[in-house]
Amino acid sequence: MRIPLDPCQWASLLLLGGALTCSVSFHAIGSSVGPDGVLHEPFALIPIGYALAAGSVGALTLSLATPWRREHWRLVSLARDAAT
Repeated sequence: MRIPLDPCQWASLLLLGGALTCSVSFHAIGSSVGPDGVLHEPFALIPIGYALAAGSVGALTLSLATPWRREHWRLVSLARDAAT
């Protein structure tokens, strides 16, 4: 059985995949200390991964809230029409 996904859910999956890729890449590349005592690590992958994960949660929240909002405003408009 195929479950249709709306665009926000696709975006959430894509962003989550990017966050996981950043995390796996950070651990796969690893960190090292150079001969001069300087730490070499792909630090930029950490905040990028966190930003992608936060975007994924936001897109998922939006996709779950959208049907509720549509139903809410449909009921509000029906109540407004009934009142007039």
